[in-house]
Amino acid sequence: MTESPVAYRKPRISSRLLIAIVVIVLASGYLVWSATGAASVYYLTVSELGERGESLQGRSVRVQGRIADDSIVTDNSRLWIRFVLTDGEDKVSVSYADTPPDMLGYSDEQKYQEVIVEGRIDRSGVLQASNLLVQHGPEFQAVDDLSLTK
Repeated sequence: MTESPVAYRKPRISSRLLIAIVVIVLASGYLVWSATGAASVYYLTVSELGERGESLQGRSVRVQGRIADDSIVTDNSRLWIRFVLTDGEDKVSVSYADTPPDMLGYSDEQKYQEVIVEGRIDRSGVLQASNLLVQHGPEFQAVDDLSLTK
């Protein structure tokens, strides 16, 4: 009784299954890559933004600076605001097509003028803001009596 050796065949993966696996892996990789790219936004000063110039055109940026004196232009009926952002050395124009934050303004108006602007630089060099964050320090307190501010 001699038994013939049994030849074990390796299980073969069908080409359709292999293609489906490759497509799923590539799609998952792309989703991770695109989500990471959107979340990683540069944090720059206005001067750094000016130095990098056209290399950042069309890319998401986050810029910190102060609103230049007498630069705010608003239109409450269309809900947009334009202003110049500066760090004392360089300037960039900012356009924001949404309701501006209540505390956005000049320091002599008892408002905070330091902001962080998130958005994209357009072809003309204007920062098209998608988000405005007003910065204030730990000394922020509500004013109960308006006569105290004068």
